[in-house]
Amino acid sequence: MPEPAGPSRARHDLTIVILCRNEEGSIAHCVGEARGFLDRNGIDGEVVVVDNDSRDRSADLAQGAGARVVVESRPGYGNAINAGIDAARGRFIILGDGDGEHDLGSLEPYYEKLREGYDFVFGNRFAAGVAASSRLRNAGTAVLSGVGKVLFRSPVRDFNCGLRGFKTCSARSLALRCPGMEAASEMIVKAVKADMRIAEVPVVQRHALDPERASHLRVWRDGWRHLRLLLMLSPRWLYLYPGCMLFAAGALAILIPILYPVEAGGSYGSYTMLFGAAFVVCGLQLIIFALLASAFCENIGLSDGRWSARLNPKSGLLLDVGVVTGIILVLVGAAGSIWSLFVWAQMGSPNIEVRMRAAVPSVTLLICGVELIFSAFFYALLATQGTMRGSTRER
Repeated sequence: MPEPAGPSRARHDLTIVILCRNEEGSIAHCVGEARGFLDRNGIDGEVVVVDNDSRDRSADLAQGAGARVVVESRPGYGNAINAGIDAARGRFIILGDGDGEHDLGSLEPYYEKLREGYDFVFGNRFAAGVAASSRLRNAGTAVLSGVGKVLFRSPVRDFNCGLRGFKTCSARSLALRCPGMEAASEMIVKAVKADMRIAEVPVVQRHALDPERASHLRVWRDGWRHLRLLLMLSPRWLYLYPGCMLFAAGALAILIPILYPVEAGGSYGSYTMLFGAAFVVCGLQLIIFALLASAFCENIGLSDGRWSARLNPKSGLLLDVGVVTGIILVLVGAAGSIWSLFVWAQMGSPNIEVRMRAAVPSVTLLICGVELIFSAFFYALLATQGTMRGSTRER
């Protein structure tokens, strides 16, 4: 009988985990390939099939072919991966899909790398040819892999290859959270950020063994979910760099009409300042989001490298600096606003340019000051959350 998912202790050297959802046309063949690999190489291992809410005879066929079947009723690629990792009784795990797109009887490169001490071994279909995939799917994988390389300096050149191996203890330490296809990217990002040893091996992709089976992959939807996750886990690229550019552009748009009112375009200077104020406020908000997201990532074990390491230990200092700076900006902005009202009352003619040169910067400083004060408190709360939780566990 299939067993429910749950953590298991190591009893074997290798567990081959096959993810399965409605794969009755191919699952028995995949199990046979995996068992043949173990027998041929004399490896103390097991084959585990994770039945992810199948509606056909996949579980019975897998069990009949010699696999241990684990049931994961929650649909989703990430849920199935976690179930397989928990159920594995091997020191190492090699993970594959039950559609037959990869040869589970030729896993020697993966096993050798794992025995050499690598924490994770990822397949690279581009190094061996990806003819079995559509051009759109290949292009999407190349884009996601390129984004991962830029954002996280990842050495992995094929983010979406379903055939991958890892040490069981290393995989469990990552505590994967994503329930869907984006879990494949989450695993790579967390492994890179944890400074784990990563290797790549060429892998050939075949056509699915069951031609009648509909693919579980939805290129646009799943591609967006992968990209969205990569951006969310990189606060610097998603928030900080765009925020700094917006802030700098907005500051220039405000300062130039003040310092050079004639050269700035005369009556168009006030409109330039209004757009500059919007850019400054939006830019500052993005920079604040970068700090908050960094603190959150640090709490869930996804430190954003040296940047997070420098910021979060100084959360108390940043709180003080943020509050003091915010108060100064509010006071300066309030003084400027009062002065601009005085100018309005004293002037006999409605010179909008003179009024706006005082009002726009003052209101901008007021808004930025209020944002800084309250965001500083929220950042300190997020940054110290992990410390407080740790202290509770120690007691």
